[in-house]
Amino acid sequence: MVGAVIPTLKHAIYASLVEALQQELGAGGYSLVIATSEYQLDQEVTQAQLLLERGAEGIVLVGGSHDPRLHPLLDTFGVAYTHAYIHQEDRLHPCVGFDNRAAGGRIADFLVTLGHRRVAMIAGITAGNDRAGERLEGLRDGLEAHG
Repeated sequence: MVGAVIPTLKHAIYASLVEALQQELGAGGYSLVIATSEYQLDQEVTQAQLLLERGAEGIVLVGGSHDPRLHPLLDTFGVAYTHAYIHQEDRLHPCVGFDNRAAGGRIADFLVTLGHRRVAMIAGITAGNDRAGERLEGLRDGLEAHG
């Protein structure tokens, strides 16, 4: 059994993650158990602990911002884990995904290349959501670099 603690079930992006995890884990003989944190880092720790206490052999987390208690908890149980939707070469913890800040910067470059000079962004929840925050920062940095 592998547990996944995802921020919410209200967004389709996480349904895609759950489906992909289910297919891959099922092919390897594992079942998937889902828990949500509703973007609350303390709730993520609580859900991870419940999954671990019930025998999860691995944990999938989302993003790179977590309560400081989370990784020591994972170390105590000695289970494999990974962070989804992020990728940073200098990460201390395993991750699978992409560099959200760089993606925001590439979007800025693309929009400027198209000739846009006034840009607005509708962003997801940034509180407790490092991915949305990093994309926003990357876009801002990219636009600033273009003046």
